[in-house]
Amino acid sequence: MNFNGEYMEKKKPLIFAVRLILCAVTFFAGPVLYFYLVKKGAGDAMMYSAGSVVFVVLISLIGAFAVYLILKRPADEPEACEDCSFEEDAEREETEAFVAHDGDESLEARELYPELFRERDVEEAQAAPAYYEALTKALGSQKAELVPESEDTQESAEETEDILAVEKKDPEKLPDIYDSIPDTLPEGYTVWEEDEEPDEQEEQEETEEKPAPRRSKIFSRALAVVLIAALSASFGFVSGADCTVYSDGGFEVKSLFAKESYSWQDCEKVEIAPSFFGDRIAVTLYMKDGTEHALLPSDLVFSDGFYEKYSTVYSYAIHAVEAMTECGAEKTVKERKTIESEFLRRTDIGEYISELIK
Repeated sequence: MNFNGEYMEKKKPLIFAVRLILCAVTFFAGPVLYFYLVKKGAGDAMMYSAGSVVFVVLISLIGAFAVYLILKRPADEPEACEDCSFEEDAEREETEAFVAHDGDESLEARELYPELFRERDVEEAQAAPAYYEALTKALGSQKAELVPESEDTQESAEETEDILAVEKKDPEKLPDIYDSIPDTLPEGYTVWEEDEEPDEQEEQEETEEKPAPRRSKIFSRALAVVLIAALSASFGFVSGADCTVYSDGGFEVKSLFAKESYSWQDCEKVEIAPSFFGDRIAVTLYMKDGTEHALLPSDLVFSDGFYEKYSTVYSYAIHAVEAMTECGAEKTVKERKTIESEFLRRTDIGEYISELIK
């Protein structure tokens, strides 16, 4: 019974749910932070501008897809015994080398061990070799009867033993063979010491101290998921903290670490020109502190309070430009002919553009 397979089958719905939750958190963290910070920074302003929400959503989508790919891999890998996998593969290869498909002998095994597949006749194998009888007769003829030794032979053997016997001496008179060994080794010689084999307990402790490969992989993937989700959320946080709020008397620029307020008196120069794509009019403000700001960015968001005072964004621009020029700001119109040919003919904003560039 494969308990490991059944356990993995039961875990699949839980793994899928965790994967889905983490992908959703990665995707929604950035946009949620963005809209929350923009709404908090704009407050009840009649008009405001923030970082592009398109990039926030795109980064969050890429992060969620990366998290999905990272979490998909460990869920699809079955848990296996790494210690016995090599032995199982070796046994399987050895078995497959001798057993072929459809019950026939393996061609590879026949080539490697032909003597195991040699066909023999049963009667021939059971029969004794032809030379067996001749060999038996030759061995029988060489046998000799055992003749007991005579007394003379025993005496001669005893004499021989006495001659070859070592004369026993008094152990006290024997010289000590260790007296001639010097206490130091000759020059150039070193003592050879056998390497001590590591203790089994020490080897076991070292093995236990090493982190398991599976735990290391799980930790690295979890860390990657956390980093991706954090980067997605931080991008939405930074983009949402960068906001510009417009009012009747000026505008306020807010960032993650700073906030600067400007009034119309702080403007030194106003520049009016067609936008880069030529679909609208761009009004750029050059402030006395050296900064540059766009009065009519493309991502403006309007509230209900804006339409109570102004009909279009260009009517607001007319109000702001007149206030700044009255305070001494220089007004410059670039590409006037292009503006007159492209925008003055439009019935929706033609009269506002004419008032703005006069």
